[in-house]
Amino acid sequence: MEMLVTMSALVILLSVATMGWQKTWRSQEILASATRLSQDLSLARSLAIKRGQPVQVRFYRSQDPNLTTLQPEYKTWQIVGYDSREKRFTALGEVQRFDSTVIMSRHHQFSSIVVTERPLDVIHDPMPSGLFTQISSIEFRPDGTTSLDPDPAQQWTLTLLTDGYADEQTSVPKDSRTLIIAAENGAATIY
Repeated sequence: MEMLVTMSALVILLSVATMGWQKTWRSQEILASATRLSQDLSLARSLAIKRGQPVQVRFYRSQDPNLTTLQPEYKTWQIVGYDSREKRFTALGEVQRFDSTVIMSRHHQFSSIVVTERPLDVIHDPMPSGLFTQISSIEFRPDGTTSLDPDPAQQWTLTLLTDGYADEQTSVPKDSRTLIIAAENGAATIY
């Protein structure tokens, strides 16, 4: 009987420790994704200035069999640049994916950047591998400014969370991360 009680106590302690570890791991994945995205926003601005042509960071919304949601989610992004010879945007790098089950919220309350959402244009858009349905983007101009509305009343945000909270429209989990994007230069602050 004592052995059974001891085993039960160990199982309970182990399950509590595992839940805490999973939450910490999820928080670290979200923070790592936010940091990589912030770095790519800085890179896109630098590329626009260096090339003297517009550069965009595009967020692709698509169905992903690795996620638990039924809706297409923002799971990937890519830096693309305008090619004046071809009169279209071309890929400047590989498609990047958020870590594990991390996604960008598709709700404008948490990711205001999704108000720029539009369908993929198969003629003028570079076609990354995979079936992408919608695009949201931040464009950097050659002078280092962005195409985002500079109105101080408008705050530009990107919120990263795990796919288990994808349908949430009233609040985000405590371990989510929000990037606030400065409209004048695209600088990102992670909260």
